[in-house]
Amino acid sequence: MNAPRRLLGMALDWFAFTTVAVIATVVLMAAKVLMLGQDATQATAPTSIEHGLAALVAAVLVLAVPALVGSGASVGQLLVGIAPVWADGHSSLPRRLLRASAVGGVYAAGRVLPALLDGWPLLPGLISGVSGLVVLVAVISALIGDHRGLSGWVSGARMVDRRRLLSPGSTL
Repeated sequence: MNAPRRLLGMALDWFAFTTVAVIATVVLMAAKVLMLGQDATQATAPTSIEHGLAALVAAVLVLAVPALVGSGASVGQLLVGIAPVWADGHSSLPRRLLRASAVGGVYAAGRVLPALLDGWPLLPGLISGVSGLVVLVAVISALIGDHRGLSGWVSGARMVDRRRLLSPGSTL
């Protein structure tokens, strides 16, 4: 596994999260306009709560669902052919959820919680700052060593080329 592939997977995960959040925001705003009987020109910008709800939808669809099914590889990892594996060969649900939430969950919390805590002095900014720091550490950790990244380190997973899992007689 190499660093550019890990970074591309991370970038694709971010893109998927952002895309789903934007789509969720548009759907939410369209529903709001329809329910209030407004015409589209009267619609207001999304509130911080609506942005938080859209980020929560993205977190469930982009982070939680892939962790619940299959190998637990993220969307970006699947697209670049990376799979998480554990030393004992067992990818339990708690391990997959821990791996998905170690970075992605913290990033999602950094998008959802500030929206919920809007109006509290300094707290939303502090949460966003910590979230950004975790993402920075995750990117740096994917560049060094065996490229398992922060999520692999926290959950005990190694990242391998998915084709190696499909090859008969291959050893990890």
